Amino acid sequence: MPLSIPLPPHFTDHPGDAVAYQAFKACQSIPDLAQRTQLISRGLRYAHSESARKQIEQLLTAPRLPTPYPPGCPSTASTAMNNCPRIFPVAGKFPPFSHRLVSNSCRCTDRTLRLGTL
Repeated sequence: MPLSIPLPPHFTDHPGDAVAYQAFKACQSIPDLAQRTQLISRGLRYAHSESARKQIEQLLTAPRLPTPYPPGCPSTASTAMNNCPRIFPVAGKFPPFSHRLVSNSCRCTDRTLRLGTL
């Protein structure tokens, strides 16, 4: 007894429609125009039924969602560090008391105070 797999809508059980459906599904997830064009042409080449051909032709006019850009650096981190006083020791070390006052008032890290740069 063969397995009965439900057919996708508008596609038949013909082998050409199976290849066309694979191209149809792959084309929906690819944002690159050249790759989409190749997949659409492959789907149209192998589509056997008229309904499968119409489904693939709809991909030519379907609006594509823009690809999301990777998130950038948050702007609050750079502006928060600009408000910190910059202390550049020329020689020696910070006194222990002034070091605590500066780090608590502007939330600078100990590393930035030791390095003397931001």
